[in-house]
Amino acid sequence: MGGYSFTRVSNNEAKSSKLDRFLLSEEVINQFPDLYVMAVEMIISDHRPIWLSLITLDYGPQPFKFFNSWMLELDFDQIVKSYWTEERGVEGESACINFKNKLKGLKDILRT
Repeated sequence: MGGYSFTRVSNNEAKSSKLDRFLLSEEVINQFPDLYVMAVEMIISDHRPIWLSLITLDYGPQPFKFFNSWMLELDFDQIVKSYWTEERGVEGESACINFKNKLKGLKDILRT
């Protein structure tokens, strides 16, 4: 739950409680897996309104996936060391671009 930690606070702020369960149908959960709950500012009563909303964050494709099974190959260490020590950069490109391209090439080598 985002926002505030508690959904109800007593007037003297000695006691607090939190609503942490929601009753939703399985169809709603399956259709909207990115539901987000947020407690907002108290305005009138001693209860904070809660919002159930849909927030989808897309960070784009993952630049490099690593599979543990690759490490089971006997020559894994040697392949990684030999590929990584080779000079594989395009002059004039930023270090981030060169690093990304190096990881991409390493992934292609490890797949084979």
